Amino acid sequence: MSDPAPQTDGNPALPLTTKDLTNLARPDSSFTPHTWSDLAHIIATNDLESLRRRPSDLKRYDQWTRETKETHGTTTNYICKERLAWTPLPIIPNREDAGPVFEVQNPFPFADGRDYKILRNDWPYGLEKGVEHLVVWLKNRLPVDPASEIGDLE
Repeated sequence: MSDPAPQTDGNPALPLTTKDLTNLARPDSSFTPHTWSDLAHIIATNDLESLRRRPSDLKRYDQWTRETKETHGTTTNYICKERLAWTPLPIIPNREDAGPVFEVQNPFPFADGRDYKILRNDWPYGLEKGVEHLVVWLKNRLPVDPASEIGDLE
């Protein structure tokens, strides 16, 4: 018998959408995992807000997020220190772009293996069996097209 899923306490650590809140009220047995073709459509149409986790996974993820923020300040700090073992450069005041900046070995993305990591997502979306959720972490900044309404890369 598995442990009961943690309950959200009405003060979630994650920014939950109305769809997330509806999903949390459902049992896992009523959750339909995303298929490979669902994912292809979601990504092609940039409908990333359609991605969902199983209700019990979302509850555990919210609990983990709360605990991680208490111990590391932010989830970004945790990921950089514990998962990537990367040390951000000191923060530059009044910088236009957000997020940590890292020293890179090569200015070209993926040119040096020390500048990126590919990891399984610790908290994947609800995917059908056989589909893995990988995350590519880059030290290099990828320029975003300022004319794009959806954040396309240049």
